[in-house]
Amino acid sequence: MASFRIATLNVLFHDYYLKYCKGEPVPLAQRTQGFKQWVEQVMEAGVDVLALQEWPYGGEQGELWNDLMAEAAHAHGYTVISQREDVRNDGLLCLVQSAQWKVEEVRTQRFTHGRGSKRYTHIIMRHGSTGLRVGVVNAHVPFGRSVGDSCKHVREMFEVVDTERTPYWVGVGDWNMEVRGAAERALFKQEALLPAWVDHTEHLEAATCAADRGMRKYDYIVSSPAVRAVGPVAAHPSDPSTAVHHRPPTGHTPTWFSDHVSLTATLQLLPQ
Repeated sequence: MASFRIATLNVLFHDYYLKYCKGEPVPLAQRTQGFKQWVEQVMEAGVDVLALQEWPYGGEQGELWNDLMAEAAHAHGYTVISQREDVRNDGLLCLVQSAQWKVEEVRTQRFTHGRGSKRYTHIIMRHGSTGLRVGVVNAHVPFGRSVGDSCKHVREMFEVVDTERTPYWVGVGDWNMEVRGAAERALFKQEALLPAWVDHTEHLEAATCAADRGMRKYDYIVSSPAVRAVGPVAAHPSDPSTAVHHRPPTGHTPTWFSDHVSLTATLQLLPQ
């Protein structure tokens, strides 16, 4: 059976970092280098798809981060899939390992509900040796007024998924919602995900974001039933050496360049 690895991270736009920083701010160039080291580690570990949210396209940060991403992608053999729209501080970016995967379709859309510039990107890619087609949805979901409201945002980005043409789908990203308890879990599966889809982060104990109201599990990796996780989803601080202090809840001081951790999963494509 074919398999692939996917990683996801909200990289934290620098202006947001400066706005909420509770300690001495780390210069942009230092944060950029910390991010570059993390990206290279992920690529060297053999991740097939790297999905990023809150990606900067404008200003000084945009120039620095896009240049380093182009350099890393070229060095490690990745295709850069950038957002077409001119979005300064809340863009999406994906990198696909180009030796094994050929990107066939890319479509980015703005969420129709909620305010702001948040979007989701659909990517269809084909595996070189097996010919299998895999769809990836990378999203930064708007905050909802409730779990039920957030579920509507998530369902919106999956409504156009064609599982008959492409049975293998994976959805990842910062979805700005935390599902707690059996009732909310049932609501999430029924209202956000398509029938029989699997949330591979359901049993992840670690929080993924140092939010204003404390540590929250905002980041997700889900899939269609034709995709199975090989082992648990791994959560890792982005770069423990950068000593960034962003919105630390009481008793907690994050030490990575982003207020999110990264999630990585190894996924298997089941025969159809």
